[in-house]
Order: sequence, then C-alpha cells, then structure tokens
Amino acid sequence: MSRFILFCGFLLFLAAGLSACVEGSLSEDFVDPALAASYMNLKPTSPPLNSPGGAAFVVAPRIAVTNAHNSNLVAGEDILARSSRLDILFFRTTRTQAVRIAQPRIGQEVVAYGHGGNEERREAQGPIEVLPVTPENCPACPPETGFGYRAPGSPGFSGGPVTDAETGAVLGITFAFIESPLESGEPRLMLAQSMAQIRSEMEQLLP
Repeated sequence: MSRFILFCGFLLFLAAGLSACVEGSLSEDFVDPALAASYMNLKPTSPPLNSPGGAAFVVAPRIAVTNAHNSNLVAGEDILARSSRLDILFFRTTRTQAVRIAQPRIGQEVVAYGHGGNEERREAQGPIEVLPVTPENCPACPPETGFGYRAPGSPGFSGGPVTDAETGAVLGITFAFIESPLESGEPRLMLAQSMAQIRSEMEQLLP
C-alpha cells in the first residue's frame, strides 16, 4: 500500500529512519546556472542539527518561498505569509533574483534540488507522471496539488525547486512524496505544487 508522506515537521514519517534518509546524487551545478542566485539551503537551527533541513528559492525580489512545514527553518520575523490551503510559506530575503518559470507537462524530464544532512546540495532526476494530482490518484493529498514526478528524492528536498531538465526553468516546489511498494523497485512519486499555484497564492497573500 502506498504511503503519503509530508517532509520535515509533520507527524507522517511512516518508516523507521526515514527522516534521516538522504537520496539523489551530489549536485555540482544547476541546469540553469542563474538558479544559483535564487536557491537557498534552509539549515536546522535546533537538534538534530544533522537532519536534512530543506530548501527555498526567490519568487520575486526580496520574497522567497518554501513549504509551510519548513517554518521552523525560517526566522519568525522574516515570515511574510503562510497559505491556509497549500503547503506554502513566503518569507523575506535580501536576494532579488527571481527564478525563471514554466508549466509542467506529462512525460517532462525534471531535475529537483534539495540538501543532505551535511549541507551538500543534492539533485534527483525523473519524469512527470501525474498531472494534476487529485484525490482520485492520491486520496491523502491536499486539494489543488500540482504534479507528481518519479525520482529518488528525500526529506531534504522539502521546499526545493523542481526544474525542467533541459532549460532549468522552475516548474514547482517539492512538498511530499508517495512511497513506492518495495517490490516495485521504483523511486518515490515526489509531489510538487506548480509555480502557477505559487504565483496565485502570492498574489492573494501579498497583494
């Protein structure tokens, strides 16, 4: 049976040791080098300090986005708004370089970025398999979930960007995964909210 798991912070780690699991491969460069100016590593500020933490990126000048369940990784005074519908949180940053965005499509190859417990950046690559994600294909998912991509990500990818594997344009933000049956040998189905959802939410919360 598939298990729906939200990253970092929610009480939904259903496998022993999962929160310490780090997958993907070491990432030396972004597909789009310009993403380096927008990407952020969110480090744990309380024990266990070697946990994967999460990621964030700039969506507008001086505004960054991550998962709402990463709020413990963001200084409280920097939080600008938190969505009541989606796992999205906006916070203040000094960075001004926003990411390039694009729309996801079925079969599209993506590269997602996150972090491991030693603060090294990691990446996971795979195709978009589900668009849109709905209660019919993911009963435990919240409404308005964006898309699902098959890749060996892990909790450290929480809040990180999902990019087009060819152009590097950002398609969405990773927030959870559905664990594949062990016998299938398949990577997890990683879940992401689309940039269209994020922009819409930002316009409502930060007019």
